[in-house]
Amino acid sequence: MRLKTVATLFLAVSLTSLAAGCSSTKSDQALTTDIQAKMFSDPQVKTANVNVSVKDGEATLTGDVSNEGARFQAYKLASDTPGVKHVVDQMTMQAAQAAPMAPPVERVAPAPVASTKQPSQQGKLEELLKYCDERCRDIVRACGDDGRPLPEVGYELQDDQGRVCAEAELAWPTKKVAILLPEQDCRAAIIFPGRRQLEFPVVLGS
Repeated sequence: MRLKTVATLFLAVSLTSLAAGCSSTKSDQALTTDIQAKMFSDPQVKTANVNVSVKDGEATLTGDVSNEGARFQAYKLASDTPGVKHVVDQMTMQAAQAAPMAPPVERVAPAPVASTKQPSQQGKLEELLKYCDERCRDIVRACGDDGRPLPEVGYELQDDQGRVCAEAELAWPTKKVAILLPEQDCRAAIIFPGRRQLEFPVVLGS
């Protein structure tokens, strides 16, 4: 009778241990499923490549996450799952992708600087140099090089009555300035109408 009782107790203990082992295995699988379901529904973690394994209530997380925020969220979801005793974080951060290199900038050679002299002015300058007295050519060239108004050659100076009183070798009518050679008549103190606004003619030395 006593032997039968001992055998019965041994069988009961064996069944209890077996049931506890099966319950522990199912619990680990259930925990794994719960953690994975949370991660799949979480917008910060669902795109991450996180693997979950649970053994004896200890959850281990492996795989790659894109940033530190996703890593922390995955760890928090696992640790907040009821039944999880401890979480081992073995996740790694994905290396940031290098930004594509910008294409080399093609350097364009600057366009040649065009001459400041307009074709019409250049032609007029050549004509002036051709017809003016050689003693005035340096003055004409200086006006052309500096971009100043070019004079007129052989300009007739008139008095207030419109009578021609002298001829200037060079003249700037709008500026009321004239240049006379020594042999030209220099009586023109009144060269242009409006004597008070006149500038006296410049007479070149012989």
